[in-house]
Amino acid sequence: SSSSSSSSSSSSRASSEALGAVPPRPPGGVEGRVTLRVAQWNINCRCGIDCRSAQAASDILEVLCPLEADVLLIQEAPQGPTNEWWPEPWKSAFPTQAMRDLESGLKDLGYNVQLRTHCANSTLLCSKLPLEAATPSESLDDDHSFRGSMKEERAALLAHLRLPAGANSADSPLVACYATHLHHDNMVPGWGGVREAEVTALLRHWQAHASPKARCGILATDFNQSRRGDYSAKDWSLIAEALGKPWVRQPEDDGVADLLRGAGWRCAFDAPAAARNWPSRPPSTGVPPVSHWTGTVVDYPYVVDHQGFVEVLGVYLVYSPLSDHLPI
Repeated sequence: SSSSSSSSSSSSRASSEALGAVPPRPPGGVEGRVTLRVAQWNINCRCGIDCRSAQAASDILEVLCPLEADVLLIQEAPQGPTNEWWPEPWKSAFPTQAMRDLESGLKDLGYNVQLRTHCANSTLLCSKLPLEAATPSESLDDDHSFRGSMKEERAALLAHLRLPAGANSADSPLVACYATHLHHDNMVPGWGGVREAEVTALLRHWQAHASPKARCGILATDFNQSRRGDYSAKDWSLIAEALGKPWVRQPEDDGVADLLRGAGWRCAFDAPAAARNWPSRPPSTGVPPVSHWTGTVVDYPYVVDHQGFVEVLGVYLVYSPLSDHLPI
């Protein structure tokens, strides 16, 4: 997870701003349209907000079940067991059997499609929608000069899922969802770093593998970077000061948001008509108050839709004390 501002915890900010309830899942399609709900959450290897407290599968499921999501995108969900090169305190705290229990519990909830990226700190994609096809998990870090200095790589896989409008038809429309997670260490204090290289690789992958039957692409993950435009000048000055600390050394802008925007991907937080369950705050009314323990937002949902098929109906933040990130 990226370090950004002073450690104003996600717990205090989210609860103090009185998040509203996540509404029930909207009804099915009207006039040929399909409603889709996606949930994204970095669960910090199931090791709690302090990275030392193993979290029970039942507690994670208690958060996810009421969301009624069609697709779950769960970062930092390694398969386990741990090995000698895992860092502490995760190495000692990681609950391997509880991860099996979580996978089993998700299947009981109807998430029969479960796909994992191959890297050690992997992302788990779970879907109630039928799987049409999925690419193999591929590294995002094979083609840049920083790889030799990195202790771990990040990966991505793309799943094409059949939408309910034609689930039994070979011609049914698809939605394409990425399972991925950008690196916490950008290596340089600006553009041209690890995360820009990772997203460049991901955009190449999209161009090569996205099905023409896909109505849209979805990329919702922990980006490990805040967007300056989402904060007041006063708030950003504090964030920028923290990012520049010698023990943090992370950029104010890694270039990823501009890369995605230039490729046609739009952030769901920026959809002006979307419903939200948090109070607006200037200068941005669209972004939640926090998604990360640093008191910043580093988790973002993106959608690409070149044919005008997609409308963002709502974006919601969920309070939970089980991880150092909050579900979206």
